[in-house]
Amino acid sequence: MVAATPRCLTLLAFLGATTGLDVYLPYQIVMSYLLQWLVALTLAGSYFSFRRQQNKWLCSRNIASSIVILRAYQIEFSVLFIYSGLSGVLASLWPAVENRYSVSRSTKQITFRSIITCPNSRYQHSVTLPDSYCLYFYQCLDCKVLLNIKQDDCCVFCSYGSMKCPSTQSGNRCVSC
Repeated sequence: MVAATPRCLTLLAFLGATTGLDVYLPYQIVMSYLLQWLVALTLAGSYFSFRRQQNKWLCSRNIASSIVILRAYQIEFSVLFIYSGLSGVLASLWPAVENRYSVSRSTKQITFRSIITCPNSRYQHSVTLPDSYCLYFYQCLDCKVLLNIKQDDCCVFCSYGSMKCPSTQSGNRCVSC
């Protein structure tokens, strides 16, 4: 539900614009509280999205837009602030739309498990691949040797793993490059 909040705000704004805002005059107070509640959900969704994706720009834009909207309602009512805040929240939808279409066009299946084999002791360990960062060093659990990446590789999974990192599997540039 929290992930759908920016979409709800967009639909609410679209519905109001197409039907004319006069339709909502009898429900102005209810719609005002509904919009503020959706903005609060957007703040919560931004926090959870940041924890998952670590996208500081998107999170800070959502928080700033939400604060602008709440300020416009709670401190000094300003239609300009409300619409500027809504436009900021609307702009946060673009990465979700872009990711949805880029994933649907991709036909490759990405594997998030890899077996790292230590070249020193030949010890193998199954590891979950991170999707938001690269791992440059890995310490062997058997012989305690610190593995570094090989030349022309982006991470230890590409150098010593049975599966390359998710960004390399998908054919994109490495996340941290």
